[in-house]
Amino acid sequence: MSDAIHRKETPLEKIGRISGLFAERYVPDPWIYAILLTGVAYFSACIFTDAGLWKSAEAWHVGLWNKGILVLIAQFSLNLILCTAIARTPLLKKGLAALAHTPNSAKMAIALIGAVSIGLSLVSWALCIIGGAIFAQEVARGAHHKGFKLHYPLAIASGYIGMMTFGLGLTSSAPLIVSSPGHDLESVIGIVAFSETVGTPMSLTVLALLWIVCPACLAAMHPSQDIVVAPDNVLKETSSSGGDEQPAATFSEKLERSPWVLKIGAILPVSFLVTYYFIDGKGISINSMNLIFLCAALILYRTPRHMLDELSQASAGVWSIVFQFPFYAGLIGIIKGTGLGMVVAEAFVAISSEVTWPLIGAFFSALCNLFVPSAGGQWLVTGEILVQTSQSFNYSPAQAVMIEVMGDQVTNMIQPMWALPALALSGLEARHIMGYTAVVMVVGFALMCVGITFFPV
Repeated sequence: MSDAIHRKETPLEKIGRISGLFAERYVPDPWIYAILLTGVAYFSACIFTDAGLWKSAEAWHVGLWNKGILVLIAQFSLNLILCTAIARTPLLKKGLAALAHTPNSAKMAIALIGAVSIGLSLVSWALCIIGGAIFAQEVARGAHHKGFKLHYPLAIASGYIGMMTFGLGLTSSAPLIVSSPGHDLESVIGIVAFSETVGTPMSLTVLALLWIVCPACLAAMHPSQDIVVAPDNVLKETSSSGGDEQPAATFSEKLERSPWVLKIGAILPVSFLVTYYFIDGKGISINSMNLIFLCAALILYRTPRHMLDELSQASAGVWSIVFQFPFYAGLIGIIKGTGLGMVVAEAFVAISSEVTWPLIGAFFSALCNLFVPSAGGQWLVTGEILVQTSQSFNYSPAQAVMIEVMGDQVTNMIQPMWALPALALSGLEARHIMGYTAVVMVVGFALMCVGITFFPV
């Protein structure tokens, strides 16, 4: 037995081990999580507002079928399906596989997974969820081939940490909403350009710090003993051949396996994007980002049959999120319809000052994200509150947006809903990774709070 097994644990290894054991014992299934949070919000509304039992129930029902939330569900579901399909394209999988075989130690492997996850999150939160899990599995295979043990739950956790940084990337929900004409607060704050929120020196500096510190923190938590390696079905998995092994026998099969069909299908959406961005000069929006991902999928896949097969598998990981979304929509209804959100906000405002508001506002947004795990949905609920409070403390609308972004994204590390597709792919449960992500959440949130408190947007 190697000496490394008997060496004393480092402080971060001990923290990671204890946090991991706590999560395995006490973190419930995400579905139970949604039910418990609904109960907490409902009874809080009954106690702390004038809504009462029946009006709180009515607010839940109104939120359940809110058209704006239903649109967000459709947009996010499409985003997740398309980005999952992109993550499974042969080109991206080959690139990730080549990179995955570069680490020569467990700690280096964990740090690399975290760094890649953050990089993917800047392109899309959905690409991060699936691409991070796929890359973590590729790294686990590389570790197996090189003969060192990689802690599999920590590897999957590291592949998920991009959900703590996606708000600083191209699919950041609140900045996309306020940069689009016709948003709910346009009469109050106007159009806030994407470059005024995500593209500022403060945002880029915080991102750089997170990119360096968080993967290193996860690497330092890699245990020296009791290492849980990836299961055999992960270590021995072979790459997909693309579904084109059998020769086409009919005209329809020839169309399904023709490389030209997808390229012809890409002409209209690509031409629209060129017109949208370069001729009309319009900015980034949620719909335009989804169209970009659609174009990428049409271009990167060789045949319609291969793309449809991968989309079918991609959709399988979305059902668990879509199933829970109506319950969180009901939560939004309770928080907004009963005035519970305003009550909580006023409590935070009461203990705030001009100096402390960014920190307190971020805590408020972090708390809200546990009940409304959708950055876009949360902005619909709390955006006006954050803008009005920020303006009363002499902060700009762009700063209000970034306060929401920083707080919202960080508690994704303990809100397991968005981890479901990655967990389904990896064969793990939320309790296996949340102990590690909770630790890195504390580190990341500290860096974000320093950024939004001491450096202007």
